[in-house]
Amino acid sequence: MVSFTCYFGHFIHVHFVYNVLERLKLVNFTTVDGKSVSFDANGDTLAQYDLLNWQYQEDGSVIAITIGQYDSSLPEGQRFRFTPNARIAWTLNSTEPPKSVCRDPCPAGSRKAINKHAPVCCFDCVECPEGSISNETDSSDCFACPDEFWPNEKKDKCIPKPIEFLSFREILGTLLTLVCCFGVFLSILIFVIFLLHKETPIVRANNSELSFLLLFSLKLCFLCSLTFIDRPSDWSCMLRHTAFGITFVLCISCVLGKTLVVLMAFRATIPSSNVKKWFGPTQQRLSVLAFTLIQVVICVLWLTINPPFPNRNGDVMIGGIFPILNKQVSSTSTFERKPPHVKCAGFDLRAFRWTQVMIFAIEEINNSPTLLPDISLGYNILNSCASPTNTLRAALTLVSRTKENESNSTCRPPVTALIAESGSSQSLILAGTFGPFKVPIVSYFSTCACLSNRAKYPTFFRTIPSDFYQAKALAALVKRFGWRWIGAIQSDNDYGRNGILAFREEVEKMGVCVAFVGTVLRTYKRDKILAVIDMIKRSTVKVILAFVPEGDLHPLMTEIVKQNITGIQWIASEAWITAARPSTPEMYHSFGGSIGFVVRKMSIPKLRPFLIDLSPYTGRGSAFVNDFWEVVVGCKPPSAGTLSRNLTQTSKICNGNESLRVSQNAFFNVTQLRVSYNVYKAVYAVAHALHFVLFCQPVGNKKVKPCLDVSQIQPKEVSHHLQDVHFTDRFGDTVFFDQNGDPPASYDIINWQMRGGQVQHVTVGNFTSAAHHAYELRIQEEQIVWRTGKRVAMILNIIFF
Repeated sequence: MVSFTCYFGHFIHVHFVYNVLERLKLVNFTTVDGKSVSFDANGDTLAQYDLLNWQYQEDGSVIAITIGQYDSSLPEGQRFRFTPNARIAWTLNSTEPPKSVCRDPCPAGSRKAINKHAPVCCFDCVECPEGSISNETDSSDCFACPDEFWPNEKKDKCIPKPIEFLSFREILGTLLTLVCCFGVFLSILIFVIFLLHKETPIVRANNSELSFLLLFSLKLCFLCSLTFIDRPSDWSCMLRHTAFGITFVLCISCVLGKTLVVLMAFRATIPSSNVKKWFGPTQQRLSVLAFTLIQVVICVLWLTINPPFPNRNGDVMIGGIFPILNKQVSSTSTFERKPPHVKCAGFDLRAFRWTQVMIFAIEEINNSPTLLPDISLGYNILNSCASPTNTLRAALTLVSRTKENESNSTCRPPVTALIAESGSSQSLILAGTFGPFKVPIVSYFSTCACLSNRAKYPTFFRTIPSDFYQAKALAALVKRFGWRWIGAIQSDNDYGRNGILAFREEVEKMGVCVAFVGTVLRTYKRDKILAVIDMIKRSTVKVILAFVPEGDLHPLMTEIVKQNITGIQWIASEAWITAARPSTPEMYHSFGGSIGFVVRKMSIPKLRPFLIDLSPYTGRGSAFVNDFWEVVVGCKPPSAGTLSRNLTQTSKICNGNESLRVSQNAFFNVTQLRVSYNVYKAVYAVAHALHFVLFCQPVGNKKVKPCLDVSQIQPKEVSHHLQDVHFTDRFGDTVFFDQNGDPPASYDIINWQMRGGQVQHVTVGNFTSAAHHAYELRIQEEQIVWRTGKRVAMILNIIFF
């Protein structure tokens, strides 16, 4: 009995000490003199220092004067402060701080060159070579000016090249105009003379009908020359070659017809010859018409054939990269011949809607009287195959100017910003590659916290919150329900690895143990997936976090359902909790009650009519519309040929009468847009930045004149003004970026529930970030359906002493 009493007393003592320790960690109070006392995660108090300066007094004494403070509790950038009007005494009674450098900074127009035989600080400054500039102090490299610019004398700025074209005011342009007018006058004069004497033998013998047509085509040929004079426009770019080609062929056809008439006339003199009936007036007209129609068809095809990606030219271009086909078909190179082109498969209806939202937003902006007024915004959208290498290839295609584009540079402006990409690994490649070139990149679905590093990725922005906040939200959820023993699944990429790493750092502070971490990827072979399945089976955990994109998680989900693994409470990251493909009654058998965070939803009512107008038979068609049509309608458009990526042996051909207006596909549900709304905000953010660049002021109600020509837009300026973007969209949502290019964090808590035989994504709470990394978690626990089908949370605790 005594031993039990001693043991029990010892237990009470330990428990009391443990509670004191736990409460000590939460201490946060203010002393009577206004000082704040608290401890961080390591048990350290806040760092607060005074900055002292030794100063001589008039009596010869030396005292230490406080000239500033350092306070670690303040936000980054405000922690170090000097006392206003404080006088600092430097060495040798100087009023300026001493200068201590091995080499003065390299001025703009030069670059730093490392001297191998000297310390890093003792670099050399090398002037930028011809054709390149550096516009920053201590620049590590010089970069070439765009094609339409060249360096100024100091080589610190790219200035526009003077736009050269043949003007009516120039001597050569005036002479060409006079020659054209004279040729037109001469053609009309001869036409009138022939018309007045059309019944005379000489005119009739000259085949008057072809002569009139020849004179008419000559007049058009002279007039076509005028389209090559003066500043080129969109219409002149298209008409220069087409109009001249058609009129020239018409002219040559008439000459050919008259030549054949003369030839047949000589051959017709041969006795018993029937040549005349084979080339009479009717045949002459048909030959001229046939040759001309062939040229017309060639020109129409040249102007109307769709490119392999949606493309609309405008005064300013925006590039878009989306995983419309979400899987790259692997191929083995034998090094015996040129490698084949990259092939992709797996049409993603969700990503295709993202592309349409981008086009929809751009058309809205082009119709706006206040945002970029009288400026046409164009787009160029490419597929990434959800592959980092293909994403980089697509981005280089968008921002680089090919030889074909160089010859038509007056008709297609360069891309000024990129809306890309969905995967964090892909965005890391883009941000690291194009950051040094100051090309702005706005992502709509890349959440890795690593992308918030402004030193490495200075021009990367995103309209979806960083995983820094999602990790805190997931950890708060785990803490809320007392789960102390959990498993984790990560994708084998930057998104999954960094997400699980951030989550573990958060939950380990709370005493939560992670039993295992499984790794999956959409390209993994089945044996790797089965290894993760075996890991789940052998473990005793009943709660598993899956920090995986939907495409990478789908093979694992399919295998779990196939092996009838149930009884696990799944926690989802935002990448798959609201995805349509896994939200089926079959998946619900194993994943019912899943709970996770997702960005706030938004409704865009005007988007639905825009989506319904999609058709492979009308002008609203675009690249991948045949794949979209086959998935949604269930048949292959007659014009699809072999272009569709989803064709099967049993694919039926559409009859052309199909309509999307009665479709109940989730593609047309515009009331719960999440990632699509992020795309929408990204396009508008770029548009607001471009507006400030072109009009030198933010968007207002009054129409203003541009202060900069569109040809002078620099991506660096767009990036700079993107950082300062702050506006409220028409849905009342405020769009801005913090110092790391991130938006404020705000999530809905989603719970998978079965209603009416369909899996519904029910909102059961929300998570909102606040200042100084604080947050607020709100959950309606009574509304949650857990994996057991009951509205009672599972408490899985392991007590540690």
